[in-house]
Amino acid sequence: MLTIYFALFCATAFSLVPLAIRFFIIMQIKIGNGEFFLIKWIQAHEQAVIYGFWVFFVIGLCIAMPAAIKDVFLKLKDSVPFEEKLRQSGNQHSDYM
Repeated sequence: MLTIYFALFCATAFSLVPLAIRFFIIMQIKIGNGEFFLIKWIQAHEQAVIYGFWVFFVIGLCIAMPAAIKDVFLKLKDSVPFEEKLRQSGNQHSDYM
């Protein structure tokens, strides 16, 4: 189930990049910065900028994934379910409720 949530998170993150770039360009033009070189360049090379962000996302994902697999996925496999932890703890924390 965690893998499905992670895939949905990645899909959302990757799909937000084009929206954010387009929103940035439109807002810069609306406030009067459309004549600046950088805004014109980003507008002319919008797909390249988006692909560049996606490449950085993939590189970061490739760097972080081994550590995530080692730290998160393997620990979840060996961990005790939350309900069982509650049963084991008994009434130790009843004075706080």
